[in-house]
Amino acid sequence: MEDHLIIETKDVSDLVLELTSPNGQIVYTSVVEGDSHQIDLASFQKGVYFITISSKDFVTTEKIIKLR
Repeated sequence: MEDHLIIETKDVSDLVLELTSPNGQIVYTSVVEGDSHQIDLASFQKGVYFITISSKDFVTTEKIIKLR
């Protein structure tokens, strides 16, 4: 599970998950539903990424660091 990013939310409506590299390139995008989501990062190179989670009511962006 070390190569997985798990996202848990209180919102169960449609969410858009978008992972971008520091230069702004979208490397992953998905529309999901429910309160728990998992992204497999095994094929991603180590480094810094930004995850944006958005719904009709909010948008948030967080920095994540893949170490391996």
